[in-house]
Amino acid sequence: MAITWMASTGSAASMQGALIIIGTPVVQNDTLYMTVKNIGTADAKMVSCNLNSTLSSSFTPSIIRAGESVSLQVKFSQPFSPGQTVRGTISTDQGTLQFSALSQ
Repeated sequence: MAITWMASTGSAASMQGALIIIGTPVVQNDTLYMTVKNIGTADAKMVSCNLNSTLSSSFTPSIIRAGESVSLQVKFSQPFSPGQTVRGTISTDQGTLQFSALSQ
């Protein structure tokens, strides 16, 4: 009985989403463009996205399935000045991913 419990607990613990950024994120006016891949074994649900401490007003898709790459377009309530590097975070139910993006 104990061996079955240990095996099922170990399997559940290993199911986790893990996001990586493909390429370089870019901001144009009020929109962030980036490609994200979930290299984990569980889906990751996006909760929020911030740039320079500004919370996004909308983003799609909200769930990134295990093994999938998605192109995100994240809208913000204000434009960002061209030529600056902005710092951002994507918060998911699996953790937080930090990144930098170039504003064009």
